[in-house]
Amino acid sequence: MDKGTAVQTGTNGAGARRGRIALFIALNAAVVGVTAFFDFRPENHSMSNRALPEINPVYLLLAPVCFALAIASETLKYRVMTAGVTARAPGVRLPFVTAVLGRYYDNITPFGAGGQPFQINYLIRRGLLAGEAAAVTITGFLTCQLAFMLMSVPVFIFGSGVIDTAVLFAPAAIGLLFYSAIPAAICLFIVSPGLTGKVLSAACSLLGKLKLSKDPGALRERATHTLASSRDGMMAVMRNGGAAASVFALSIVYRVCICSMPYFILRAFGSELSYLSALCTCVFIYLCITFVPTPGNSGVAEGSFYALFSALGQERLFWVMLIWRFFSYYLFVLLGFATVSLDNARRRGRAAARDGGKR
Repeated sequence: MDKGTAVQTGTNGAGARRGRIALFIALNAAVVGVTAFFDFRPENHSMSNRALPEINPVYLLLAPVCFALAIASETLKYRVMTAGVTARAPGVRLPFVTAVLGRYYDNITPFGAGGQPFQINYLIRRGLLAGEAAAVTITGFLTCQLAFMLMSVPVFIFGSGVIDTAVLFAPAAIGLLFYSAIPAAICLFIVSPGLTGKVLSAACSLLGKLKLSKDPGALRERATHTLASSRDGMMAVMRNGGAAASVFALSIVYRVCICSMPYFILRAFGSELSYLSALCTCVFIYLCITFVPTPGNSGVAEGSFYALFSALGQERLFWVMLIWRFFSYYLFVLLGFATVSLDNARRRGRAAARDGGKR
């Protein structure tokens, strides 16, 4: 590739990134605008209620507390896993950055599946072997998936007594299948590698026939390698029963904290909705939007939140939705961006110091 072609390619790539960012901002602005239109219609509220209403600060402060507890639980989880895999207890910074990187890249990539490669790369740069980094990262991902699945089952069972699940059942069931696909594949791989290999071969061949894969054989090898790495990583942590229980419990804490935010924000705005109703509704929201390809499920997440809580008779949802989305999504993005920027600045500083020392 000549210099002119490289420059043109870089320019096109930068233009594509700017276009995606602009589309992302436009999508979120459109959803906020539509939500405001519906929430501020005269038939919904009196003129006195159109402004930001009085807020109970005690309940509102519990939303950032949930965010802090979620980050703390993820940090402690990655510390336990790193210690279990490497037999050395790390400090706080490494597991904190690992946790934040995962949530940051998950929230800015389609389908929320972009965090693991960046976590593995960071852990390798911090001295872990490639297998150790993969074990920590993959186990963290799997336990978080399993924790949400465990929360979802009782919601399906008891949710019908809280909200109308008839309309939500199909998309929520599809979302639960998305959450369970990878853990189920890994469990099948552990129990029966031969059967898993046959299933993968059939799936890759089908993708080849549908012209969705140019090299089905290479795709099968990559998928098998990924499953094997996932299995080895999970087993490395699970050999220690106490560590395994701690990691899973911390994943539950993370999920509960995230799904508890709507309750506290609604109560801050005067709602009398029960905790169980708010929690079940939030779980259904996350299940229904998990297969939405936009970064952070943007657009559909806000619309689903407004629609489901409106069906429960809640008011002032424009403000509630904005605050919920800030603490459950945008704050993760802001924290991740700051962490990535600081880490890059430190790397450049260390590189400059090494270059200066060589002169």
